[in-house]
Amino acid sequence: MPRDIEYDFFVSYASADNREGWVDVIVNEVTAEHARFTGGRPLTYFLDRQCIDNLSHWHAEIFNKGLARSRFFLAFLSPNYFASEICRKEWRAWI
Repeated sequence: MPRDIEYDFFVSYASADNREGWVDVIVNEVTAEHARFTGGRPLTYFLDRQCIDNLSHWHAEIFNKGLARSRFFLAFLSPNYFASEICRKEWRAWI
């Protein structure tokens, strides 16, 4: 059964890697570049900004509302990413 797609892409990143906002900058640049090439069609994306402190929050909010409703997966890979249990869980869930 096809899933309900709400987002063009899901952004997976380690929160430690976005302390200075570089993940936000790249996502903004991707969406702006897409708009330039498509005559202004906006991209929708899921980017969770909350600190995930338990896996029940992850499953309810991240998996059900984000991953399961996204067309593509954009991961910002780093040592922090692979050290994060939550990031690894997102990666495995997408695959």
